Amino acid sequence: MKQALSRRDTPRSESCRLWLKPYFDAMQREHINTLLLRDERVSLVDKPHEADWVVCSAGEFLKHPPLHENGRYIVLCINDLYYNMGLLRMEDEDYRYHIRSIGAKFVYLKLEMKPQTLHSLGHPPGHFKMFRGDDNIMLLSLPMMLGGSKQNICYPTNDESEWYVKKLCKNPKEYEYDWCWIGSESSKDRADMIRILSGIDGMGDYILVNSEIPEKAAEMPWEEAAEITHYDNKTVPYDEYLVLARKSKVNLSGNGNGLWCPKDGEMFSRNCFVLRQWHENLNSNPLTPKDGKHWIVFKNGDLTDTLKYYVEHDAERETINDAGYEYFKQGIQGEWAAYYIDRLLQYMETEDRHDFGQLLHFDC
Repeated sequence: MKQALSRRDTPRSESCRLWLKPYFDAMQREHINTLLLRDERVSLVDKPHEADWVVCSAGEFLKHPPLHENGRYIVLCINDLYYNMGLLRMEDEDYRYHIRSIGAKFVYLKLEMKPQTLHSLGHPPGHFKMFRGDDNIMLLSLPMMLGGSKQNICYPTNDESEWYVKKLCKNPKEYEYDWCWIGSESSKDRADMIRILSGIDGMGDYILVNSEIPEKAAEMPWEEAAEITHYDNKTVPYDEYLVLARKSKVNLSGNGNGLWCPKDGEMFSRNCFVLRQWHENLNSNPLTPKDGKHWIVFKNGDLTDTLKYYVEHDAERETINDAGYEYFKQGIQGEWAAYYIDRLLQYMETEDRHDFGQLLHFDC
């Protein structure tokens, strides 16, 4: 398979054998597919001792299980819940000392480093501190949030219907609206963005659904909570939200409590133009979409002018839109996996954490 992404070096080993723990749900498995298994050099083995790497979840290490000497582990850590950050918490310090003494190596596939949802555990934000990595514990960032809004709300789930690889589709571009924001005011950055959008006049037809998901949603069964974005006591079902997005020339995406938004992948997979709120760490991962090529990044002070420009300049907007769709399609179908596997193979030869390059998490 010809890869568009350049490789720093050609690793001497050209195969990577993985053994997956049996407990992964469908959403976790699709992350593993996207980041590892869709590279042709990867093979799955039946027993852990036959593998180059054991693939497991961060939650497994909360109980400090016994490990094999010189074991190598790829650890999936795709949400920001503190209780799912085993081995990275300050209270895991003695266990980290133990695993270093037995020569174990860990590569975390980590969406964000800062735990954002401590309030759900009854703790104030910032109450805990996190371990940031070491020579034997490498924290790799992800290109973007790979689960959409539906999965993000109702995680964990075994619903495969919304996997991006199954939903890739060209947009017929039968636009009815100039721009669209449907979402919740769940962070200060989003609140600032929505305040600016609410004050825009004379910008044609638009959709602005601006309200917090109701507090009662936290107590709903996830099947119900997953279906709603609340607006003036009305709801926008998930499927309808995606239809409206595809009918809009410009779709806005704002930072959550960290830098990512589930809209990013949803919009790319459905060939929707993305106007993305700036974040200081947005380009930390080398595989993240490029400003001006795959999407347009705005700072709040420029939002009104930038939005107006891309509403009016159809050809330029659609060139970027289509490039973003192809970038995302190629990424989830194999290019991202090739990039991560390249660096895993190189690390297997050298055991130098710097072989991971810019994949190493920005705040390690």
